[in-house]
Amino acid sequence: MPDQDYASTLTSLGFQPVQPIDQKLRFGLETIYSAEPSLRIENAFEQEAGDVRLVIATISYRPSSGQNSRSVRETIAYFEAPDLRFADFRLQPKGVTGSLLGSMFSMVGFQPVHVPGRDEFNETYLVISMSPDSTRRLLTDDVVDAIMTRRDLAVRSSGPRLVISRSRTVLPADAIKDFVYTAQSVMAPMTSAVRDAMASGDWAPRKEAFDNATQVGGLAGHLLSGTFVKPEIVEQFLEQSPPRVVPPEIMRRQVGYGSIFFYIWGGMFFVIGSIFVIVFANSEELPGWGVLLLGLIPLMGLTAIVLTWRYRAARKRLLRQGLLCRAHVEDVQPTSVYINNQRRYKVRMRIERDGSEVEKKINAYGPEVETARMHIDNGEPTRILVDPQNENRILWIDSLMPAIERPRQST
Repeated sequence: MPDQDYASTLTSLGFQPVQPIDQKLRFGLETIYSAEPSLRIENAFEQEAGDVRLVIATISYRPSSGQNSRSVRETIAYFEAPDLRFADFRLQPKGVTGSLLGSMFSMVGFQPVHVPGRDEFNETYLVISMSPDSTRRLLTDDVVDAIMTRRDLAVRSSGPRLVISRSRTVLPADAIKDFVYTAQSVMAPMTSAVRDAMASGDWAPRKEAFDNATQVGGLAGHLLSGTFVKPEIVEQFLEQSPPRVVPPEIMRRQVGYGSIFFYIWGGMFFVIGSIFVIVFANSEELPGWGVLLLGLIPLMGLTAIVLTWRYRAARKRLLRQGLLCRAHVEDVQPTSVYINNQRRYKVRMRIERDGSEVEKKINAYGPEVETARMHIDNGEPTRILVDPQNENRILWIDSLMPAIERPRQST
């Protein structure tokens, strides 16, 4: 619970307590702090003006640098405006921690960002981003001047969200008012800069990040190429009429090689089990019921082979024969399930088919969740493939691509 002075200070500034912590705030902060596990939110107070939201809260997390296994706590200002698209970047004071952070993130494709003509700022702060050109457009003179009023600010951004903090510091009540004013003095010119950039017509920070990572290669390029399919490949695939020729990139992503293991496993059980059954049946060393029990081994292998074949055939049929339908993302809700350290989310969609609408829920993880949120924020429809033989089997085809800026598509 916040102390009385902390609460009264924020209340006097027009903030209201956030009770309980809502899922949208939790998702937004989990997105920005995706590299830091064990995120917790407390003492949250908010101001809202339409869809625009400013939250002051205390958070705790484990630092991604790995230099300290203990949790870090800090007071943050969280800003969210669904109609804005910031370039994803991180800013923090230089020093041992900053240098370590820069070295670590450079290994996975992040690049340092230098602001021309602002040597003092460049010497004081480390800025890293996978879209350095877009980030540089946000660091206008007004933004840099606001940040330079202090030497201990940290800034993170992701999509429509921005977080400002005093670099791993929990602020006392008597410092909250000054912190709110400082955060607002940074947010105001930065939101103005991103609005100007978006109005220019060439604002595409996520596309820049994706292009840079795939061109540079390294760990980031390898991860992205294995996680996403290039948009032009997906668009060319969808331009075909069924039966489609499936590009290897899409086939590998959807069918994969993992299921081949079950062919091998099933084949081994079937062959070895069959040999045992034949040998013991001819030797009469086992009673009849024993031979029948041994017969379960090749039966298990055969079952694995058949189920794997059916699974792969169904996935291939969905890609080749699937009906392309328009869908609208309605909601994203977290679950308590984690797979490979990624929280499972349920994405609720309205799918348009044959003049009617059907509601479906699908599982989503990591970047797929961000894609779903992007469609909710901008209101744009997305695309689904529906199996003509089983309408419950669907594929969210747009989730194969990275959540980057691209023109509206029609079905």
